[in-house]
Amino acid sequence: MAEVTVDLAKAQKAGVAPGDVRRAAAALVQGIEVGNLYEQQKVFSVIVKGVPSTRNSLDSVRDLIIDTPSGGHARLGDVAQVNMVGNESVILHDDTYRRLDVKADIQGRPLSDIQNDINAGLQKMQFPMSYHAEILTQYAQQQSNIQWLWLLAAIAAAGILVLLQTAAGSWRLAVPLALCLVLSLSGGVLAALVTGAVNSLVALVAFAVVLGIAARGTLLMAERVRTLQARGGEMPMPGLVVHAARDRLGPTLMSAGMTALALVPLVLFGGVAGTEIIQPLAVIIWGGLLTSTLSTLFVVPAVLLAFAPKAPAHSAGHAIYEPTENQVV
Repeated sequence: MAEVTVDLAKAQKAGVAPGDVRRAAAALVQGIEVGNLYEQQKVFSVIVKGVPSTRNSLDSVRDLIIDTPSGGHARLGDVAQVNMVGNESVILHDDTYRRLDVKADIQGRPLSDIQNDINAGLQKMQFPMSYHAEILTQYAQQQSNIQWLWLLAAIAAAGILVLLQTAAGSWRLAVPLALCLVLSLSGGVLAALVTGAVNSLVALVAFAVVLGIAARGTLLMAERVRTLQARGGEMPMPGLVVHAARDRLGPTLMSAGMTALALVPLVLFGGVAGTEIIQPLAVIIWGGLLTSTLSTLFVVPAVLLAFAPKAPAHSAGHAIYEPTENQVV
């Protein structure tokens, strides 16, 4: 906000009253209502205001011409000081004390280090009486939330590992299958980097969705191979894996395609004001769907071939199990 402070000595020398200087400056810069216009039962205010060029900069405000009572003119900058000052439109209170929040975005350094630097800087500053500065406790709350997130993530990872062991029938196979799930998130990570939502809650929700889809596809693939292995007679492991991958090809592609199609409205309408978080969410899930689908169809079968326990040998026989077309997805 531009603040006009009249220099009494200069104003008196120019022959203009201080009040006239302030009123003229306010009229030219902010505008002054001089009347009303009535039209079709509506009232319109008539405001006199300077042209927009008078408010382009402080110099243009200083160059404003003020009329003097004697009929002359005086430059505003010659009779007053024009400076830019802050204008608080909202005054916040904590109990009965006014407060002003100072916020800043941080990158590249831990919050604890930055907090220590701020505390060290505040100790060197001297504030006027009744003024003080303090760092709010949001940092501690954020650290606590992060610890809870890590704990929940560890519990979820353990649960997924147990499910993989149950489906695969082997811890030796469950561990590499769990690593495949990490690979499935790579597309979502790249999408998050593109959208700039890596460190946001949106990315966490999207990664959880992608992880659930990838875990489901991996579990169904491992369970399918185990079922074929139990019923397949002397069919070698490569044949079992290829058979299972072929059975799961249609359901996997259909599930990924339907999920991606359902996200199209979120991408199309995600740019509307108030829904800015929807579009990055859909884009991250799209990226994760691509890599999770490729992982389920190619990487998981390769892991099964490398780590799955071999079926016991039989003297005779061949595969007798044929999958049905209406197998549950």
